[in-house]
Amino acid sequence: MKRRLHIFIVLLFLGFQFSNAQDPNVVGGKSTVKIDFKKTNIKTKITFNEAKNLSNFSKKNKLNNRKVQPIDPDDPIGPDDPIDPNCLTDPKTGKCVDFDIPGDPITNTKEAGSTAGSLSVSLTGAASYSIPIMVPPGIKDVAPNIGISYTSQGANGLAGWGWNVSGLSTISRIPATKYYDNKHDGIDFKEDRFSLDGQRLIIKSGTYGASGSVYQTENYSNVKVVAYGASPYGSTYGPSYFIVYYPDGTRAWYGNSGNSRGRLEWAIFRWQDPQGNYVDYNYQSDNGLLSIKTIKYGGRIGGPSPMNQINFTYATRVRPENVYVGEYSFKRTNLLRSIQVTASGSQYRKYELTHNTTSLGYQRLASVKEYNAQNKALRPITFGYENTSSWIKKRVKSGDLYPGFNYKTSSLIAGDYDGDGRTDVIFYNKNTRDKIYLHINLYDKISLGYKINTEQFSDVFSSTILSWNNKILRQQAVTTVRETSTSSTSSTSAVRFRTFAQAAYGPVHQYDKVWNASKYRTDNYCSSSSYYAIPKKYISGDFNGDGLTDVIAIEKSYTSRNCIQGIGGGDLIEALPESANKINTEEKSISKIKPIDDCDCSSYTTNQYNAKVHFIDLKRTVTSNFAKVSGYLRKGIGSKDRILTADHNGDGKQDIYHFKEGKLYIYIKC
Repeated sequence: MKRRLHIFIVLLFLGFQFSNAQDPNVVGGKSTVKIDFKKTNIKTKITFNEAKNLSNFSKKNKLNNRKVQPIDPDDPIGPDDPIDPNCLTDPKTGKCVDFDIPGDPITNTKEAGSTAGSLSVSLTGAASYSIPIMVPPGIKDVAPNIGISYTSQGANGLAGWGWNVSGLSTISRIPATKYYDNKHDGIDFKEDRFSLDGQRLIIKSGTYGASGSVYQTENYSNVKVVAYGASPYGSTYGPSYFIVYYPDGTRAWYGNSGNSRGRLEWAIFRWQDPQGNYVDYNYQSDNGLLSIKTIKYGGRIGGPSPMNQINFTYATRVRPENVYVGEYSFKRTNLLRSIQVTASGSQYRKYELTHNTTSLGYQRLASVKEYNAQNKALRPITFGYENTSSWIKKRVKSGDLYPGFNYKTSSLIAGDYDGDGRTDVIFYNKNTRDKIYLHINLYDKISLGYKINTEQFSDVFSSTILSWNNKILRQQAVTTVRETSTSSTSSTSAVRFRTFAQAAYGPVHQYDKVWNASKYRTDNYCSSSSYYAIPKKYISGDFNGDGLTDVIAIEKSYTSRNCIQGIGGGDLIEALPESANKINTEEKSISKIKPIDDCDCSSYTTNQYNAKVHFIDLKRTVTSNFAKVSGYLRKGIGSKDRILTADHNGDGKQDIYHFKEGKLYIYIKC
C-alpha cells in the first residue's frame, strides 16, 4: 500500500505564569486567560496534479530508488487516504493512476502489509532492532520465540555485522574470576566456568564441572541446573550435557542430542512443558562452531510428531571469522541467508536476507523480505549504514623536542607519564644509553621536557607501580635495566631494575630491585675458567594479574668452552659438562682446539631448544623471593624473531607471542 499523505502536526504549547502582582486579566480574585486561536490549514492529502508533477520530477532526476522510511505498521492507511491507496483519481478521465512519488514507500510488491520490527535502546546505550519470525501456533501455545536482532554494540554475528538469531539458549564456557573462584583463569578446557544465556552458574553442590553437580544462576532464581555425564572431548571438558529444571515443571536439555554440543558450548536441544509438549532444536557444526539448522515443534511425548518446522539456510561468508581458544582453532564460514517456516509441510512464512559488503569484507544486513503462505512478498525492511572515511584527518601541532630526535640513533617509548590521560614520550640515544629525556604536554604550544640522568642501561620500558603508600600511581613510571658483572670468578651477576616517576617538580627516583642472575661458565684452559653473563631479552607486562608491571627475562644462546686434562683427544660428547647434557639443543656447532700439554678444549655454540624463562616481580612491597624460573620456551630466540605480549585467553594476565619465520608460538601462564 502506498501512502499519499503528507501530514504535519502542529503542537500548541500553552504557558501559564502565576504572579502575585496585579494583572488586567485578574478581576475580583479570579483569573482569566485569553487564548487567541489562529486558523491554520493543515494539508493532509496530495492532489492528482501534485502527484503527477512529483512523479515527473522523480523520473527526470532518477530518484525512483530513493531510500525512504517504511509505513507505520499500526496505521498503514490513514482515515483521509483515498479508497484505493495505490492510485489517485484523474479528474479528467475518472480513472485511477499510480505514480512513483519521491518519499513514497514504493516496492515491487502489491501485497498489503509489511514485516514487523521494533527499534529500542538498550540499558548500555546500544541501538537495537528486532524482527520477530512469525510462526504458527503449537499445542497449548508451545512454540519457539525466534527473531533476527541487531545491536550497535555487537560484532560479526550469524546474520551479519551486529546481527544474530535471537530466541536461542546456550550454556557457554566463561573464564574463572578472582571474585567467584579466587583465581584468574581463561578458557582453556581445564577448569572453565559456565553461564546460562549470560548468567554465571554458581555451584550449589558437588564439584564444578563434574557429573551430578548442581548450579543456580548468578542473579538468584528458582531455576536449577544439573550436569550429567562426562564430555566425550575429555575429562577436563566438563559434563556431557545439562538439564535445566524450572519451578513450573518445565525442563530444558542442553547438549545431549541434535548435534547440540561443541567444545565451546552446550546448545538447547529440547524444551518441554509439564504436559509433554516440546520444541526440538537441531544444529550444524561450522568448523567447531554451532549454527541453528532446524526447529521442530507441535509434538507431544507419547502423542503426535511435530508438525511445524523452521529451516535455516546459510551462504558462504566473504570474510570468515577465526578464533583460537586454548590450543584449538574455530572458524565461522557461514552467513544466514533465509528462514522458512512450514506448517504440516506447507509454507507459512519465508524470510530472505540480503547483505552488502564493506571494503574490509564484512557483510551487513541490507534488507529482510518476508513472504506469506502464498509465497507473495510483503514490503521489505531495508537498512542503511554510515561508512567511515577511509582516510585519516591530519591534526598537526609543531613543537620542539630537546635535544632533538634522530630516528637512526634514538628510540622512543610512549606512555602517560604525568597522569593527565594524554600520551607523553620518552626517548634516549641507543648508542650511549646513559640518560632519558621525558616530554609531557605535547598538545600544548609549549611542551615540558625533563632530562633523567641514569646509570648506563641495557633496556628501558614504561611501568605501572605502587606509590610510597602502596597505591597504584596514576601516572606511568620509567624503569631501566642494568646488568653488572664485575668479577669473572663470581657465578652470579646483579641485574638492577631502577624506577623513576614524575612528581610535581620533575622525575624522581622511586626504588630499585636487584636480581642475582646466574652466569655461564667457560674454560680458559684446563687450569682456569671464567663466568660470563648470559645474554637475555627482557619483556615487560602484567604477567601475574595484579595490575602492576612485571618482567620476563628470556635467556638467549651463548658460546662456552670445555677443557679436559689428559684424555688425549677422547670423545668430545662425553666431555660435555653435566649441565649441558641436561639441555636439549636445536643447533650445536663444535670447534676443537689443538690440545696442548694433554689439555683438550672444545668450544660449543648452543641455540637452546628449551630457552629458560625467568619471572621477576617488580612490586614495590615484595623485597625477597621476587625472581623465579617460570619455564622454558620450546624454541630459542633467533636474531629475526619477535616477542610480543597480549592477553590471549582473557584471564587478565599478559601472555607471550613468539614469532618465528612461518610459525607462531603462544605461551600462557598456567
